[in-house]
Amino acid sequence: MKRNLHIILIIVLVGLFPSCEKETVSQIDTIKLPPIVIDGRVADKLGESRVILSLPISELNQNPTPITDATVLIFSGDSTWFFLHNESQPGTYLPQGSFKGVVNNSYTMQVVYNNIVYSAKATMPPAIAFTTPKFSLQPDNLLKISWVAETYHPITPALYELKLDWSHLSSYQGQTTNETSATLRYYTLTTIDVNQILPPPNEQISFPTGTTITENCYSVSEDYEQFLHALLLETNWQGGLFGSQGTRIPSNITNDAAGFFHASAVTSLSVVAAP
Repeated sequence: MKRNLHIILIIVLVGLFPSCEKETVSQIDTIKLPPIVIDGRVADKLGESRVILSLPISELNQNPTPITDATVLIFSGDSTWFFLHNESQPGTYLPQGSFKGVVNNSYTMQVVYNNIVYSAKATMPPAIAFTTPKFSLQPDNLLKISWVAETYHPITPALYELKLDWSHLSSYQGQTTNETSATLRYYTLTTIDVNQILPPPNEQISFPTGTTITENCYSVSEDYEQFLHALLLETNWQGGLFGSQGTRIPSNITNDAAGFFHASAVTSLSVVAAP
């Protein structure tokens, strides 16, 4: 009888357990999005200075919403330049009139949006000399870029931007801009990461002989290099053979804005691609 009483007691206790459950809500940390994303540049070449404004995105592959109603100014000494919104490039602000920066000068950017002033300061480092890119011929008779610059230099960091265009070739007439042009970027840094030397596979762009290539080499200041290094850790170098440890991407812009404002001297060359 005692044994049966023990069994009954256990059954009663087990039956009470569900009634003692308490619903809990998991506290998951959420990342606060920045109020604005700013990509600002002053260059010493006409047509290369611009400020790009957008709202932050919360999902991968989401298209950012351009900001078209901000006020953008650049200061240097006693001079002030207004950057006006370019309707053909939503979110892009270009200098009014002819404007180009000067090496070793300091510039201050101010962006006024929703009654908040975002500002940043940058000094332009000297220009960098560089050599012509190299190409390799593929089995399909198309070309690929095989070399642009060293990924590491102990003193001189740089950003290389290559704009490719083969829309003028007769075999490609009538095709869209996306099918007949491309923009590629390469980086030289004063630091070395494993995935900088052995980066993960990236999409390879093929293009025909006769493609015109305009290459711009932008000088990079110390703080801008830190921004680029952190950005590459979170983008181009993710998924490499050895992996990469992510880091917080720095910004030199006030009021918690994301992005960076920099000043760069520009060296340019134009070539016609051939094997």
